[in-house]
Amino acid sequence: MELGSKPIVTYSVQEVLKVGVAAAQQSSGTHSSPLTSAPSPLTRLPGTSDTAATIRDRPQRYRRRIVGPEEMEYIQCGGPE
Repeated sequence: MELGSKPIVTYSVQEVLKVGVAAAQQSSGTHSSPLTSAPSPLTRLPGTSDTAATIRDRPQRYRRRIVGPEEMEYIQCGGPE
C-alpha cells in the first residue's frame, strides 16, 4: 500500500440499513419504524426496487434513486418553460 492511500471499506446492505434506521430513531426520538411513521416528501419510482444483487453489482449512478415531488413535477412538465 502506498503512503497516503486510504484502505477501501465496504459494508453490507444489512449493516447500512441497521445503522440508518438506528440513527433515524435516535434523531426523531421515537421507537417506531421511521419508514412507516414519518411522511416522506420523496417518492419511490414505480416498478421493482433495487435488489441486494443490484446494489452489490452496480455503481450508484446505474441504480434507482428517490425522486422528490419538485423534481418529478419538473420532469413531467417537460423542463423549464
